[in-house]
Amino acid sequence: MRCKDLENTFDGWTGDLAHLTVLRESLSCYISAEDLSVLQERIELLHRQWDEICHQLSLRRQQVSEKLNEWTVFNEKYRELCEWLTNMESKVSQNGDISIEEMIEKLRKDYQEEITVAEENKLQLHQLGERLARASHQSKATEIEQKLSKVSDRWQHLLDLIGARVKKLRETLVAVQQLDKNMSSLRSWLAHIETELSKPIAYDTCDFQEIQRKLDLQQELQRDIEKHSTGVASVLNLCEVLLHDCDACATDAECDSIQQATRSLDRRWRSICALSMERRLKIEETWRLWQKFLDDFARFEEWLATSEKTAALPNSSGVLYTVAKEELKKFEAFQRQVHETLTQLELINKQYRRLARENRTDSSCRLREMAHDANQRWDNLQKRVASILRRLKHFISQREEFETARDSILVWLTEMDLQLTNIEHFSECDIQAKIKQLRSFQQEISLTTAKIEHIFHQGEALIEKSEPLDAAVIEEELEELQRYCQEVFGRVERYYKKLIRLPLADDDTEVSLSDRELELDEPCDLSSLPWSERLGDGFLSPLPSSGRSASLAAQLRTERSGRDTPASVDSIPLEWDHDYDLSRGLESASRALREQQSEEGDFIQRPASALSDVVIPESPEAYVKLTEQTLRSST
Repeated sequence: MRCKDLENTFDGWTGDLAHLTVLRESLSCYISAEDLSVLQERIELLHRQWDEICHQLSLRRQQVSEKLNEWTVFNEKYRELCEWLTNMESKVSQNGDISIEEMIEKLRKDYQEEITVAEENKLQLHQLGERLARASHQSKATEIEQKLSKVSDRWQHLLDLIGARVKKLRETLVAVQQLDKNMSSLRSWLAHIETELSKPIAYDTCDFQEIQRKLDLQQELQRDIEKHSTGVASVLNLCEVLLHDCDACATDAECDSIQQATRSLDRRWRSICALSMERRLKIEETWRLWQKFLDDFARFEEWLATSEKTAALPNSSGVLYTVAKEELKKFEAFQRQVHETLTQLELINKQYRRLARENRTDSSCRLREMAHDANQRWDNLQKRVASILRRLKHFISQREEFETARDSILVWLTEMDLQLTNIEHFSECDIQAKIKQLRSFQQEISLTTAKIEHIFHQGEALIEKSEPLDAAVIEEELEELQRYCQEVFGRVERYYKKLIRLPLADDDTEVSLSDRELELDEPCDLSSLPWSERLGDGFLSPLPSSGRSASLAAQLRTERSGRDTPASVDSIPLEWDHDYDLSRGLESASRALREQQSEEGDFIQRPASALSDVVIPESPEAYVKLTEQTLRSST
């Protein structure tokens, strides 16, 4: 206020000073030059004093203004220092997007420089506050001291915070570095264990000692895994702690990195634990599969050995026909058994394929050799049995073909014999018709001669190949066939010759004469017929083996397949001729015999009396019996 009053006074003096200058100018013409010079000097001195007073007043005013503005300056500096302390505390507490190393570097250099600069401001604030406290009354001095004390406390807190922050960051850095070191070590160990567990299990041999050796190696790996379980748990716990540490996870990238490392470690740890367990179980399962394969192979090999012995000594050559048939049945059943064991062989092959597919075989290839040996031996056995069966079937088929052809000739001879009997005894046809029928018989005989010759040649070949007992049976069968052929063909020849010597007549009595008359004549020579030469050359000649013992044939009569002497109609299947009217033939024969009763005497009377009470048969068996009775009565 005093400065303002002085300034107002000085403002009034400015006009007076200007008035003095005007007065000097007006006196210049009235006073001398010396006086004027003195006056000028005094006026200049006055101006200099005026300027000095104005300058001192300005300095005084400035000093007063500065004294008055020190409170404002103190408050402003106090506010700025408090804001700086707050900002610095925030920056020290937070990392931002920088790493721990960069944060420590900032705390040690960048932030330390700011603190040094701010410390000078703090000292100035203290000095200003002390001056103000001394210049102010008690209440203002207390307020200033409180503010200075608060600044000092916050300053110390900032220094402590920086120290604790640096210490904590260094500990975190050490923990992160230790985590990296442990993680790197675990990664190397995990890679080694994963490599060991991922290697396929190679077995040198397929025995229990090899399995035990693999289990021991696996147990060593398991102990190594269990030994590292504590280290893995500590690393996982450290990762969990760092995930909740804002310094270690200052950025999203660092947080993601720790999370990924944690998940990766946990996943790989669980994986190797599972792989170790699976590897041990796989070794144990391999032993069970080996045992199953070896047991099945042992049983199959035992069967193979027995079967190979059976197939090695077959009774297929130099045996009787009945023995060959029994042997055929035996080997057919044996072949079915061989085919049934194919299922067991396929089971063995399936087990070996699984072992090979899952790398459970031995490097010595014993399992492969066993499977290959089983397949090869089964194939050889199957081929051997098939060869034996072909040989037996060929031998039996030759005999059966011979028997079938012989039976067909016997049936044919029996039919011709019955037809010849019908013509001789029961036919109402005239002589020309009978001759025509006999000529058809001769033609049929001529056509069948080649077949009969083939049967005899076939029988002779079988006799040469067969055993003595079978040869005797075949020889007897050929002799029986030969005798039956001679009997039937001889009857045809004799009846034909007698018919061609009879005169042709229209009388029914000549037509109905019995064959008994014709048989009383002398027998004719078979060689005179046109088809008799081939018959005599082919099979009426003595057989090459006819000198064999007849006792052998008699011994084997019971071993033949139900066949007896061909001449015995009881043992040969006969056919009923449905085209022939037996009742009509018997009635006409009876009527003719009654008409000739007086001329023929007792010879004609006997057959007439035999036919007087004839009964018409209703079946082929009755017809055969009637024919036999007629033949017996005629002889």
